[in-house]
Amino acid sequence: MARSHTSGLSKSLILKGLQCRKALWLTRNPPAFELPPQPARDALFSAGTEVGILARQLYPGGREVPFEGLSIPAQLARTKELLASDVEVIYEAAFSFSAIFIKVDILVRDGDSWQLHEVKMSSAVKSVHLDDVAVQHYVLNGCGIKVSKAVLIHLDRSYCRGEELEIQRLFHSEEITTKVKARQQSLPEIVIECRQTLGEYREPAIPIGPHCTDPYQCEFIPYCWRQVPTPSVFDLPGDAADKFAFYRRGLSSFAELPLAELEPRQRQQVEAFLNRTRNIDQQRLKEFLARIRYPLCCLDLTGVSTALPLFAGTRPYQPLPFLFAVHRQSSPDDPPEQVSFLAEPGRDPRSQLARELLAAIPASACVLTCNPTVDRNLLSDLATRYPELAPAIEQRLANLQDLLTPFRNRWIDDWRMNSVETLSDVLPALGIDLPAPVTALTDEGAAQRAYLACQASTDPAQQEQLQRELLSYAEQNGLTMVRVLQELRNLARH
Repeated sequence: MARSHTSGLSKSLILKGLQCRKALWLTRNPPAFELPPQPARDALFSAGTEVGILARQLYPGGREVPFEGLSIPAQLARTKELLASDVEVIYEAAFSFSAIFIKVDILVRDGDSWQLHEVKMSSAVKSVHLDDVAVQHYVLNGCGIKVSKAVLIHLDRSYCRGEELEIQRLFHSEEITTKVKARQQSLPEIVIECRQTLGEYREPAIPIGPHCTDPYQCEFIPYCWRQVPTPSVFDLPGDAADKFAFYRRGLSSFAELPLAELEPRQRQQVEAFLNRTRNIDQQRLKEFLARIRYPLCCLDLTGVSTALPLFAGTRPYQPLPFLFAVHRQSSPDDPPEQVSFLAEPGRDPRSQLARELLAAIPASACVLTCNPTVDRNLLSDLATRYPELAPAIEQRLANLQDLLTPFRNRWIDDWRMNSVETLSDVLPALGIDLPAPVTALTDEGAAQRAYLACQASTDPAQQEQLQRELLSYAEQNGLTMVRVLQELRNLARH
């Protein structure tokens, strides 16, 4: 690998170095390793950009220094021109000091000083945000720019949208000048350490740890974690800090873990894998199945939350259900009858979805789900939103059960099964091989992104394709739930 000899830094590189020096080095010296696509990360960046542009309306009439189409020297020159003019607000102003390049989201003139405004799509000020603004403040001071105050602009989760977004209420501005200045003293040393890291000839020997996902999930996880065996200590339930403690002792694979130091459920999982065994608590499985009665509905419900509220009566990051598939049976011998619903693009899905769901699920039906906490919250929100439907919704909620209970509690403990979070986690334990997927949507995150893409699209053909894939995704999940229940009944007969 050819090592980069550039010692120039940016705000993002410094923040990367604060999280992990190895990640900083790899950013400048990409490994000979094909990193997989990261659509969730890309979508997050796009959403952040959208929020940042919207926040400019808090200080309208400003002039932008675009990143695209201008070289860094040209951006610096353009910023210098605007500072010397009578412009009151500058968007994306560019500065460089001590070979550190930054862009300021919003710069507002304040007499002979300037206010620094940083926009984040979070709903509160976080420690990493203070580091972020501290770097900007440091560079501005180095450039001779007097900063009268530093402000973090973030979303206000208490804001409830009307027919149109009210920008002044959507955002909350919090002055952080004192906190930012308190971090200035350590910045010169941090900059030196970052440059030393970039100057290293070899990749820094930094082991994986909690920093891989804190404060942000690192894009190099697939590379840095490639030596972690499957399964490993990280596939066990329990506290992540305890798992890293094992890893730092050189204990990663199941064969290396000291059984005496594991929690009971962890030990049960490890022993099952090492001995290639399947243990079934027949009594508890039968008791669970006895609580499942007919009529029966297997429910796959999908929701999405966005930084910017999409519809009237919604808040930032409020989860909204937009898709469901119900497979209902009147008796165990009846073939499942399928009912599905997908919200139309550009329309608040909640009212129609609530009514369609109530029509699909009989009031007396037992309702099986694989995500009970999320589904309860989604349905409870609908009951609050539509009081006239609340009694009917509460009746369905009272009948809700978790299909994955036998697996979460390890009443079915198969060596091929790791910790259980989703429906797909239990399929190996049951020997279920699904047919070839009829949709490219393989998980909830992909379905959420497809729904948002459908909302944003103006191409009817693209919308139709996305709608077909979303319905196929939900329907396949529902059929898989039916199959899992059948296998559970088969196990209980043995």
